[in-house]
Amino acid sequence: MQQMNDYNDFAQPWADRPNRHFLQKRANEPWFFAHYAFNWEVVVFEEPAKGKSKAKRKALLLPDLTKIPHMPGVNGVRDGGDLTMLNGLLSREGWQVLHPRDFNYLNVHNAIGGKYYQVRFMEIRKLANRVIERFNRSDFNNWRRNLIANAQVPLPHPHILQIKEIELQDKINNLRDLHLPHVAKKQESLQLQLADLKQAISLADSVLNYEQ
Repeated sequence: MQQMNDYNDFAQPWADRPNRHFLQKRANEPWFFAHYAFNWEVVVFEEPAKGKSKAKRKALLLPDLTKIPHMPGVNGVRDGGDLTMLNGLLSREGWQVLHPRDFNYLNVHNAIGGKYYQVRFMEIRKLANRVIERFNRSDFNNWRRNLIANAQVPLPHPHILQIKEIELQDKINNLRDLHLPHVAKKQESLQLQLADLKQAISLADSVLNYEQ
């Protein structure tokens, strides 16, 4: 049986420090997460049972994060990696920058031609001559949930949530030919999404609802 090496054990955190281990992947450009105030995602959690009660579905709004590359000479990034101008630009446009030094989500690997930057929620292993990556979405969602619970990312504005509910309701109202099976299936899916969104909106009034 081939031995599988776990590269997550060898990864550096964001701050550079000596690392002898080498990942057989091509280097990529450095990046960080940022959150735009309008970008939210409904995620359903299975809350564990308490006492004699059964496990419950709990829909929460989590920040939908964007990767922002920051190569020197691009987007106002100066030689040496000074991000002052880029951070200022993003802030003026309504983005919140989540620097990896402050939010602990980025691993850095020695790679072919430089460094390979990847979220720590990506499990990286080597089997024979292949590098296998598997995204741990559950850990990623729990980390995003804690961003809200710890007040590191503010709760969504009620006007944004109202817009999202109206847009989803419009999609349902605009469906035609409901007698067709594929349209009826789409309607059912959208109605479930709407129910989850309404629950998430009802819980988006307090960080206490995000505690685990």
